Amino acid sequence: MAVGKPKRQYAYKKKSNGSNDTGRPTSYKPEYCQAIIDFFSIPIKTGDVVNDIPLFQDFAHEIGVSRETLHEWKRRHPNFSDAYKKARELQESWWIRGSMKGLFNPAFTIFFGKNVFRWTDRVQTDVEVSQSENKPLKWQVEVVKSDAKDD
Repeated sequence: MAVGKPKRQYAYKKKSNGSNDTGRPTSYKPEYCQAIIDFFSIPIKTGDVVNDIPLFQDFAHEIGVSRETLHEWKRRHPNFSDAYKKARELQESWWIRGSMKGLFNPAFTIFFGKNVFRWTDRVQTDVEVSQSENKPLKWQVEVVKSDAKDD
């Protein structure tokens, strides 16, 4: 029989939601669902000064958390996840409208669209098929899966 330190016994108090009463308390508040939508529902200012595009890191900073915390809340709170998706659509819409009005540098517009919204250049190929005999055509299709993640 080996002699050593006895194992510690930890007693965790269960919360009413079934989780352990350990760790840092969350700073999540249900009102952040509406707050994130309001943050991204800003009109585009035109004229001499164009307002900055709304960014998720700016919203996170405004409420005192990191962008990673927002991602954690998306995973844990379905209502916040829905609000986040709506805010992302509002951000994309804001970017499209500003781009169409020529408010942004074209290089920025392309860069932002590809890197933030995962837009890609579309290549269209026309194929003409001819058949000399009455044999069925054979097709081979390659499916390419995108590894793009949704922010």
